[in-house]
Amino acid sequence: MNRVPIVFCFDDNYSSQAAVAIASLLYSKNLSTEYVIYCVVPKLFRKRNENKILKAIKDETSVKFVRIGDELDKSYETRGITSAAYYRLAIHYLLENEKKVLYSDVDVLFVGDLYETYTQPMNGKLIGAVKSSTNYLIHEKRCRAIEYWSREFNDVKDKYVNSGFLLMNLTEIRRSDLGRTWIEMSKKNFVFQDQDIINITCKHRILFLPPTLCRLTYASEDAYLACIGEVFSEKEVYDALKNPVIFHYAGQKPWNYRKAPYANLWWSFLKNQPNLYLWFACRYIKNSTFKKLKKLLESLKYSFN
Repeated sequence: MNRVPIVFCFDDNYSSQAAVAIASLLYSKNLSTEYVIYCVVPKLFRKRNENKILKAIKDETSVKFVRIGDELDKSYETRGITSAAYYRLAIHYLLENEKKVLYSDVDVLFVGDLYETYTQPMNGKLIGAVKSSTNYLIHEKRCRAIEYWSREFNDVKDKYVNSGFLLMNLTEIRRSDLGRTWIEMSKKNFVFQDQDIINITCKHRILFLPPTLCRLTYASEDAYLACIGEVFSEKEVYDALKNPVIFHYAGQKPWNYRKAPYANLWWSFLKNQPNLYLWFACRYIKNSTFKKLKKLLESLKYSFN
């Protein structure tokens, strides 16, 4: 069997989404691939959520829950993104026996195997990641207005990467002694949080991965096509559009918006997971009903004024 260690970091708020991501990872793997899954969670992570994940994967693989201390509890939080987003910065010391791992966010859907990605040589690089050029094209004006942006990411199209999926060289990260720096930087008000931190501290030591490994669902086809030549090759772009390995729902979340880009794929997969499907379907109906009721109450309020 081909062993592939992969890490997910989340708290109770995203435990159900993590269960979906892990289930899709296992569903799309090759028969020869054996994933060793690490779930890095807060020390007070609920046991019922742990059981929910174990039930979803049906004991098909090795899953280990690793509880982190409070060293990242004071991390900068914004846009509803909590300190759990910074847990990936602790993987190198939490998993002392691993030399190299894959990391993934949980707002994803896997549709392909990751063994070839994991086994590629890193040649001293700290991380492997996908360029976030489509993200930059969409948010260019916002990025240019950020105080530190031009100083740190002057040639952003060729250097800035997305931190949602990483190939992490833990041996080199430990050797570079980045741990203390990452913890201190996590307290600062970086707009894109852990992603900015990784880009600032790892630049010039990043292995660029193909965009198939991070197909941003909110980025249009035109946004990807605009990257041909400057950022990605024509083949890389068309592979990302036609044969993605990972869909990353970094914008609208399919569990909140059933009409979000590629939400149909997420919900279609979920139908293979009856317990999870029921939970998300009930949650979606509840949220939709609440929104409609709120809208009705607001209209009644104005009608009486």
